Amino acid sequence: NWFRPGVKFRVGQFKPFIGLDNTMLDLQTDFLERAFTQSLFQSLIYDRGVMAFGEPIPGLVYSAAVTNGTGQNVDESQGNLREAESDGKEVTARLVGNFAQFFDIPDTVIHFGGTYKNGSNPNSKANPYRGATVQTEARGITFFIPEPFNSTTGATNVSSIDRTIFDIEWALAHKWAKLQGDYAQVRYDGTKLAGTGAPSDFSRALKAWYVSAGIMLSGEYYADIYRDGAFVRPRPNNNFVLGEKGWGLWELSLRYSSFDGSDFDNGNLANTGRPIQSGANFASFPNITQGTSKANAYTLGLKWQPNMYLRFMANLIHTKFDTPVIVNGKATDYENAFTMRAQLDF
Repeated sequence: NWFRPGVKFRVGQFKPFIGLDNTMLDLQTDFLERAFTQSLFQSLIYDRGVMAFGEPIPGLVYSAAVTNGTGQNVDESQGNLREAESDGKEVTARLVGNFAQFFDIPDTVIHFGGTYKNGSNPNSKANPYRGATVQTEARGITFFIPEPFNSTTGATNVSSIDRTIFDIEWALAHKWAKLQGDYAQVRYDGTKLAGTGAPSDFSRALKAWYVSAGIMLSGEYYADIYRDGAFVRPRPNNNFVLGEKGWGLWELSLRYSSFDGSDFDNGNLANTGRPIQSGANFASFPNITQGTSKANAYTLGLKWQPNMYLRFMANLIHTKFDTPVIVNGKATDYENAFTMRAQLDF
């Protein structure tokens, strides 16, 4: 925080800010797990590089990061000429504003903004690059598994993959009620250089979005926990103390989220973006022998926070698949889950 107003720096391994749901830390989220949008960011939740960020005027928050694009705890790889030639950096920029602060509206948050992220990914026969796999929000079935963008055998040869992520985020909150959402899209662009047919360019996209609603049953205001372009850890109005009147913070939340991977179609040319649909190709997921390209999820959540440093959460999640998936030899078009978590911050 050397330069004021509104310029701070972060250097090393850190979390580049992408969207509202992802920017909030694990102790700040409304649900046990994040929505389908989170899967699209793959391994880039944490990365190594440098970031400038801050709030130059009240309510306007920005961040700009240049990172390796290799993900958490992964060094840059220079194993062959292709990796050396495609050695680029990942660029991430986020800009959000709270219009309630701009117009001095009390006890209210009117949040809107977006994120742009772009980088090049090495893609070779020895280390073929794969698009995002998608798992249910209950951390159960991995139902979408794309084919790699290169083949380890045969004549197919595909260029490095240019990956671009867009995220549009918003939140509306007044006193103890809140609505929140993200729309995320990741696009993979490359060129099939060899194999059947002439060289051809391709562009494939994965899309996901969610909308959630929350109510502070114990009366806390969401505007009180909005800071630096995100909602931070809540502080109960009255901590829970056994034998006294305080009951801590209680929050009820509901979320609907959707994933669409239909741009990865079986009719696409090999290694240009197709979903894996046969059991022999699910090497990393041997219990899954058929996936699907679309899914919707409904989550009901209850949170109890006795004090600022302890919270208990329970989520009920129903996931509906567009077409049946086959897991352990059984076909199913849905997944139900009940999850619980206790978290202590010390």
